[in-house]
Amino acid sequence: VSVSPDRRFVAVSTGSEVAVLDAADLGEVSRYRAPSVDIGQGSPAAGFVPCLTWTPEPHRLLACVRDEDE
Repeated sequence: VSVSPDRRFVAVSTGSEVAVLDAADLGEVSRYRAPSVDIGQGSPAAGFVPCLTWTPEPHRLLACVRDEDE
């Protein structure tokens, strides 16, 4: 979970997805799904989002993405 610097938004990672919520009413503003990655033998798997952080100005959400086999 990460709160924007102006405290208007909350980003929540469920592992492979990130939801950005309005802090006032918890309504969903946007959703991001980590890209699939090739884990071998041609079978893609969901990416993984282990960390979230906001930039100061302008407020932008940065999501670290890594694949499951790293």
